Amino acid sequence: MPISFTIPPLFIKFGERSTYLNMAIACALLLFVVALFTLPGMRENEVIIERYYVSKEKSEGFISALKSSLKQSNFLGYIAISFGFQVVTQSLTGSIAYSVNFILRSSEYFLIVLFASFLTGDIISIPFWLALAKRLKNNRKSIIIGAISLIIATFIITFHYNESSSIIFNFILGFAMRNLWTLLGLIFADIMDERMVITKKDQRGATVGVSSFFSRLARGVQVATFVIVHQ
Repeated sequence: MPISFTIPPLFIKFGERSTYLNMAIACALLLFVVALFTLPGMRENEVIIERYYVSKEKSEGFISALKSSLKQSNFLGYIAISFGFQVVTQSLTGSIAYSVNFILRSSEYFLIVLFASFLTGDIISIPFWLALAKRLKNNRKSIIIGAISLIIATFIITFHYNESSSIIFNFILGFAMRNLWTLLGLIFADIMDERMVITKKDQRGATVGVSSFFSRLARGVQVATFVIVHQ
């Protein structure tokens, strides 16, 4: 995903609206090509199809799943961290162009430099966060440390004032953000296992549905925040 952020700056020019249309067309075409390669993986094999038809589990509705999920304290903790993480991530990535244009007064190509700095911090941090998780052997502690690290990094990046400080702070941000990117999937797997133990039912689809609902809600919150702040 960070690598994909380097593509739009190649097409846009601050102040020229038509260049944003060129960017949108280029990204849409690239996305279409990538989507074609995902089609073979979308086809369910005979084992999966047979498993669906022999299952005697009654499907759980969204409202029912939402009510029961909200009674699971660990799931609430996951939703809180995941929701906040997505709002922060989308807000930060959505703000970089404004920052480069109006605060740093730099060219469009400096966006690539910032994303490269972010990606470098992200990649370098992977062994560190994995080693910490293995040493603690406690996903809850690991993800709390990651959340606190991200809060600190987000606070620090608020004070960027020139190109040099922006590069450094984006590196720190990428380093801190990798923890949640790495561990949220593992935490969600734990949440689904716990839910199956509690309910004595395999209702993973309902749990994924509730999680996806809050994921989409995070996007709406980010857009609403931008509208209010920019107005």
